[in-house]
Amino acid sequence: MLYMKNLLLIAALAMTFMAHAQTITIGEGSEMTTQTPFNTFYNYSFTEQIYHANEIEFAGTIKAIKFRIAYSYNSEHTSDILVYLKNVSKGSFSDGSDYEAVTAEDLVFSGPWTIPANHDDWITIEFDTPFAYNGTDNLLIAID
Repeated sequence: MLYMKNLLLIAALAMTFMAHAQTITIGEGSEMTTQTPFNTFYNYSFTEQIYHANEIEFAGTIKAIKFRIAYSYNSEHTSDILVYLKNVSKGSFSDGSDYEAVTAEDLVFSGPWTIPANHDDWITIEFDTPFAYNGTDNLLIAID
């Protein structure tokens, strides 16, 4: 079974502002979940996460995201994933079926993503298309 650890809720956003790369960390503490950033146990997963603008405190171009992952696979695990980012006014989800619609215009990464065997560290998803985060809306990250 796949165990993922969000040591810092989103781990980090790799952002560029005025041609200087910065890493922004959102959240504190640790959480254990099998659902975030995605769960391939049943070969399909769709997750959405919202990060509030006051947690990010930055506007700029997002080129990658990182998650802290700990799991029990004995061998490398690769999944084809789609990653969407979107500026949203929504601040939370009312229940498990309250999703924000995403479109092809929101797609920032499409392809295989590999988690090394017995990994307990940060894993980066580098985007095919950088995302312009406006710094005032909340940030939605959806992974399919």
